Formats: sequence, C-alpha cells, structure tokens
Amino acid sequence: MQIIDPTPSLLSRLNIHLVCFVLDDKHLLPPLNDDRIVELRHYWLKGLAAHPIVYLKNKTHGFLEFMRITNSGSSLAVFYPYTHPNNFGFTYTPNRLSLAFFRRIEARQTVFYMKPWFWLLVNLFLLLIVFQKKLRAVKSPVLILSLSSLFYLAFEFFVFPADTEFRYFYWNCLALSLAVIITIAEFFKQVALKSLLLRGSSY
Repeated sequence: MQIIDPTPSLLSRLNIHLVCFVLDDKHLLPPLNDDRIVELRHYWLKGLAAHPIVYLKNKTHGFLEFMRITNSGSSLAVFYPYTHPNNFGFTYTPNRLSLAFFRRIEARQTVFYMKPWFWLLVNLFLLLIVFQKKLRAVKSPVLILSLSSLFYLAFEFFVFPADTEFRYFYWNCLALSLAVIITIAEFFKQVALKSLLLRGSSY
C-alpha cells in the first residue's frame, strides 16, 4: 500500500509520537491543541489534493480487505466473550447460559453469512428486485431499509478500521434481515391470494 507523505517532517514538527495502545492509559496520539489540529488538517488536505488517485487506491484496497473480498491475513473478529479492564467498573463473568450462547456463535463464525461481503450481495440483490411490480406494496420499507444499509456501508469506505470486526456490520444484518423478511412475506401473501383466486374461479 502506498503511503502519502507530502511533508516527511510533519510529525516531528508537530511533536507527535506514535505509541502502542495499552488498556486505558495509552492513546494512539497524545492530545492535540487547536493549532496542531489546524496544521495537521492543512497538510492532510494538501496531500489529498496532490495525490487523489493514490488516496482512492489506498481506500479501495483497504475497503476490499475490510469487506473480506480480499484477505490481508488479518483475522475476522466475530464476537468478544470477555471484557477489557476498564475504569468504569464493567466486568463479565461467564456462566452456563453465556458459554452455551457463545459456543453456538463460535461454531458458526466461518460460515458465509458471517462474512461482510455476503451482506453487500444481499443489499444489492434487494435493490435490484425492489422495483418489481410484485413488490409494489412493500416497496417503500424495503427500499428504505436497503438504502439505509447501503449508505451505512458506503460511509465505511472512508472510515474503515485497520481490522475487520463483525460488530461494524450489525446494522446491515438487522436492516437487511428485516427487508428480506418483508419481501418473503409479501411473496407468500401473493402466492396465497393467487391460490384463493384460482379456487374461486373453479366454482
């Protein structure tokens, strides 16, 4: 992946030092004051204006990995059966019910519907069929849910994290699952009505 660095001395000039994230007492960057934020934004925009194609290539490459369409070798985190040490007092103690619940998820974490690209395909499929006359009665809710999911996913193109975690796709799963249920329900409703009409015409 090509790195955009229009000003190699920028980090040293801003006195920014990268550190590893360790629990709650470390941050990726130290707090920035207003002047540093303005200067950092200036150089970021300058680099973006000078290398727009490189920026889009980097984003596309990263987004494909984020969607697991391509694989960089990083793991796909599906669930978190633990709680990190924190300053809020939140703790988690496993019990029989939670262990049984998490075992079921763990056993299915590699199936196709646990992959982000699957939900993108479902999204595109719904947008292709929603304008059919047969779905006229449910067009609005299905279209709204599908577009909401797509826009939510499209925004990830610009802000995707370094690692893929399934929690970033919860809304896509919820919205599209509801849209699919509505679509299937409408299909069976029309089949039932057609069957009733055929029976009525036979008398």
